[in-house]
Amino acid sequence: MLNRYVELLKEIQQEKDNPVNINSRVMLVDGTNFYLRCFMANPVMNDNGEHLGGSLGFLKSLASYVKTFKPTRIIITFDGKGGSKRRREVYSDYKGNRLAPKSFNRAEIFENAEDEDASMKHQFVRLIQYLRCLPVTVITADHIEADDMVAYLTTNVLNTKSDNVMLVSDDKDYLQLINSKVNVYRPVEKRLYKLEDVKERFKVPAENYHLYKVFIGDSSDNIPGVPGIGPKTAEKIPILQENRVIGLNEFLSYCEDKKDDKLYKKILEHKEVITRNYKLMQLHDVDISGTHKLFLIDKFNEPVSLINKNEFLQILTTDKGYAYINDPITFLNIFNQLNIFALGTNNNNS
Repeated sequence: MLNRYVELLKEIQQEKDNPVNINSRVMLVDGTNFYLRCFMANPVMNDNGEHLGGSLGFLKSLASYVKTFKPTRIIITFDGKGGSKRRREVYSDYKGNRLAPKSFNRAEIFENAEDEDASMKHQFVRLIQYLRCLPVTVITADHIEADDMVAYLTTNVLNTKSDNVMLVSDDKDYLQLINSKVNVYRPVEKRLYKLEDVKERFKVPAENYHLYKVFIGDSSDNIPGVPGIGPKTAEKIPILQENRVIGLNEFLSYCEDKKDDKLYKKILEHKEVITRNYKLMQLHDVDISGTHKLFLIDKFNEPVSLINKNEFLQILTTDKGYAYINDPITFLNIFNQLNIFALGTNNNNS
């Protein structure tokens, strides 16, 4: 026991000597992607037979990540109204596969697609209410998708303010943002991707994963790839192996210089598809307005909300969610460290 006290004293002294600020280890969550995954993966219901897997599944997973990764701050972004409009102007069938009625094989929970859709909307509203009771930053804005918010905050705000950033999403597009300070956690794989992991799995460095993705397309967003060019072919393009971000114009110029080669001739034949996919997929320099950029910076700089135990318990009681979060006080205690960082920052700003 004495040894443990000595260790604690050392830890306290280290924190005094090397104070950690609220943005030291930021967890940035693509809330839209994460919520949809939780909704589909968790068949949890309350005593009334109401599905709670989306809202409470999100909260439980978030709490487990807090325990595992110990972030100093959490920022959660959600698609705003009309968020996909810009990309649909580039490609009208963008996410077209998501407009059809959903099929989650949940006949035992939902009577029909309309019932399922109503539950999804209701739980989303509920989730926002729960999150307002926790020490997290929630950001949504009309006409911007969650991935654009995550990308802008990562490349233009946290790049100078944070020592470590972890993006949470199953969307592989985020892999292009990985660098020495930025990692990506994919819940579906339960895997944290770092620079070496992208190179090992996809045979291209993270900096140029966006161009690799341009060739293979993205079935989840209904974006077709380049005909005749698959992953194995993309791996053989030397410029994609460079450890720096290659832009569209530089890449096309590179191909022009080698257009006598059969591969590069084929690439140039599909220049329009490549250009379209690049506009849809690249996240290094997102196409959002200056007003939206200022909005994101302002939201980032706002004081972080604190734990509101009473309101959280009231909502959970109304939802009859105790069967899933059976010890809400212990659950809320998981967020205490985040609350301390938020409280310290709020006091400094006051």
